[in-house]
Amino acid sequence: MMNKRILIAASVLGAGVAGHVSMARATCLDNAATTTAADNISSALSPCGSVRSSNITIMAGDDDLQLSDDWGTRGNSNWCNTLTELAKHYNSFMLLTLGVDFNTTLNFAGMSFHSSTCNGGDYCNLQSASSHDSWHNWFRHQVVDTLSGGNLADFESRSGIGIPNLVQLSCKMYDNVNQFDQVLGEANPSFRGEAIGHEAWHGWEHKHGHPWDTSCGHERCPSDPPNLAQHPFCQGGMECDTFYPHGSTTPGNMNNMMHRPYQVMSEFACDLVNTPSDWVPLVVREIAKQDAVFFGTHDILNGPEPGCGAGFNAGSIDGICSNSSNQCDQDTPCSGGQICDGTTGCCASPPACTIAGSPQCDGTCTCDFTTGCCPAPPPVPH
Repeated sequence: MMNKRILIAASVLGAGVAGHVSMARATCLDNAATTTAADNISSALSPCGSVRSSNITIMAGDDDLQLSDDWGTRGNSNWCNTLTELAKHYNSFMLLTLGVDFNTTLNFAGMSFHSSTCNGGDYCNLQSASSHDSWHNWFRHQVVDTLSGGNLADFESRSGIGIPNLVQLSCKMYDNVNQFDQVLGEANPSFRGEAIGHEAWHGWEHKHGHPWDTSCGHERCPSDPPNLAQHPFCQGGMECDTFYPHGSTTPGNMNNMMHRPYQVMSEFACDLVNTPSDWVPLVVREIAKQDAVFFGTHDILNGPEPGCGAGFNAGSIDGICSNSSNQCDQDTPCSGGQICDGTTGCCASPPACTIAGSPQCDGTCTCDFTTGCCPAPPPVPH
């Protein structure tokens, strides 16, 4: 199980401690006004056409998506509709299979933690539904309306001939009205990819006999006594794992190394920040850095992992603009006299300053959009 508590909200990713949740054949509550910039930009990289159609067919086979059943009303009838769960799952699938460039040298260790490519790679093999030798037993990717306990995602181990385990993501991971992170993260491609890696590693643990026999499936649980739950990098009320440090690896070797679910998702987020493929959108890297920092300081007992995002400016935006064409950050400055509203992430014209003697916001300061004024200068020392 994965618990992610931000601000006053608590969101949970599950490890399969609850019983199987029956599938509801419905559609998550998406609409164009709430689709994140990260999903919009990612979808634009794979426009409707034969290539997208072919790639989604490959994804359906690789993730064992039941297009005529579980995903039947969630995008199978219109693969070009970028608002559907299938299209958004595809955005995360592309990050897991192609999003990390193992040969770049931005990482503190000189390369990525792990590789993406399915040609002997790590994250691709991890998320794939088939066992891939010693990775994990067969599981099937599903999207469901709700999961027990309000979970965001879940790994469910099942038994029986011809019955796969399940990696399930709830509608909360696709409905963009849901916000999980303090700064950038919503139901976006990076967080979905991180969550898939997290749950898939529970599958690795079950295959290799390393699952935690705890109430939450992790080393520390929110229900643990305070003396156990509290830790410098394990915040109270959170689920926590140990981070197992390792040096540089060769692609495809991740399955032979001890990891824990929060470590996997944190390493994947960190790899998207430090060693992305050249097509990975900036906003996805910004979100990934926020996630890696959060998990490394809240859910890793001996965290955070070193060097994540070193030298990378995650930008000054504090939100994802509801209108992706109006998004602002350090690489997309505002035009037409507008300035960046750090709360919404949108370019906007500030109101007239309402505080006598304070300067009007003009893009030369961190604007307070409530008052339209620049912050008051510090007092002159005497």
